[in-house]
Amino acid sequence: MEKNGQILCPANIGVLQYLRIKGIDIPAYCGGNGTCGKCVIKVISGNLQITPSDRERFTEQELQEGFRLACKAMPRQSVWIAYPNKTKMQIVTAGITQEKHIDETHRFGVGIDIGTTTIALALVDKDTGKIVYTDGIENHQKIFGADVVSRILSANQGHLEELKQIVREDIRTLFDRMKGHYPALFERKIRDAADRGITDVAIAGNTTMIHLLLGYSCEGLGAVPFSPVTLGGEELLLGDLLEWGKDKLRQFPIKVHILSGISTYVGADITAGILAYDLQNSDKISFFLDLGTNGEMAMIKNGKIFVASTAAGPALEGGNLSCGVGSVQGAISTVSIQGQEVKYGTIGNESPTGLCGTGVVELMAELLNAGIVDVTGKLEDGYFENGFPVAEHDGQKIVLTQQDIRELQLAKGAIRAGIETLLDLSHTTYEEIDTLYISGGFGTFLRPEYAGTIGLIPKQLIAKSVAVGNSSLAGTVWYLLAPDSREQLEKIVRISSEEFLGDSEKFQKLFVENMNF
Repeated sequence: MEKNGQILCPANIGVLQYLRIKGIDIPAYCGGNGTCGKCVIKVISGNLQITPSDRERFTEQELQEGFRLACKAMPRQSVWIAYPNKTKMQIVTAGITQEKHIDETHRFGVGIDIGTTTIALALVDKDTGKIVYTDGIENHQKIFGADVVSRILSANQGHLEELKQIVREDIRTLFDRMKGHYPALFERKIRDAADRGITDVAIAGNTTMIHLLLGYSCEGLGAVPFSPVTLGGEELLLGDLLEWGKDKLRQFPIKVHILSGISTYVGADITAGILAYDLQNSDKISFFLDLGTNGEMAMIKNGKIFVASTAAGPALEGGNLSCGVGSVQGAISTVSIQGQEVKYGTIGNESPTGLCGTGVVELMAELLNAGIVDVTGKLEDGYFENGFPVAEHDGQKIVLTQQDIRELQLAKGAIRAGIETLLDLSHTTYEEIDTLYISGGFGTFLRPEYAGTIGLIPKQLIAKSVAVGNSSLAGTVWYLLAPDSREQLEKIVRISSEEFLGDSEKFQKLFVENMNF
């Protein structure tokens, strides 16, 4: 039984598991380990035993009011619970508004970026080179964890088929929505001509997302020595990939290109980004930084590409923070402190619901500038116990806690140490770098001056920073348009060498040095 954000959960089945069965995609960024605190529910009637994870997350009053973590809740008898309303996430696509009228007799291609957090799609007119439509959707695999490590673990624990079907359903949804705008592209009379309508699709994503899309085992992704089943490069038919019936597109020969990546943790989303800006052919020295749950990076210099990946954790996307949220409507995304007053802006100008990644970075920079946090990351005594208050939501204070700051320190320390390790490896100084390209949803809205204040990026590169948005999606579009794109992608892979930071003493030393602000 279900009504108005409430549901009757039966006995002897985990609440989170039951919500998944019912198609309610409540987030569980930690993969159900009881540590992220994002799967909050509330008992309406009945009883749910208080678990140790509940006691760590909630106050005594909140426990008495019925707040619990769904991932640890196991009803002994049926219980009515309330679950959070779904919020709309801000999807970073190509930034192009929909064209109402297109020439359906032209050739079209579809680029898709499968991100850990969101999936984005772009429809490009291959005869004009113009992107005519973009769309995006949350990656609903988030119910199995916010990061790739959680999803690898879930896949290896028997959920591979579920994860595959979730991402394919998300892509089917995007195609269905696109068909609603341009039905003629999907009609047989157009598709009878093989060189008209949608001719091909290009897909990029990190190596784990590609494994989950194709249903490949993730056993070789989670531990050294890493042994992925694939690094991309497959070509197949769209109807086969999405398991469409004959009434859809199975009958049409729409080819799907899975773009190639470099390694287990530097995937096709990074090669696509490099391809999008032709960095592999540039005679300038560039640094490419993709900021998300992982921090993938590439140093491009003298015809060589040095790449690395560091586990930044979900803090930069609002995960693992006490009041953290993703880039959803109402997320606090900008912050300034003027005297005793805190001013903030939210996504969509909605009532505040929590702090997203850019909001946390800006708040941290403002707290440092105001002297409320010292260089070690310690809050002033007045805020040390209960955190620094920013706003209120439904009577609950939105705060930045001491533990939140530690999570941010771990993320920024890892990112900064990765940057400096690659600079050292390639014998490059800050002054030699022409441009720092910052990609990813978080990077799109990040103001470099704030990132420089907290040490996420070097201050010497603030003026050289360019936010490029969803470069992975842009790369899939370029792949569809450029006649030599396959050869260029192969070149990127060929001239790239990876530095495995887990084995780097230099990285470990720099990580410790960059923990302070």
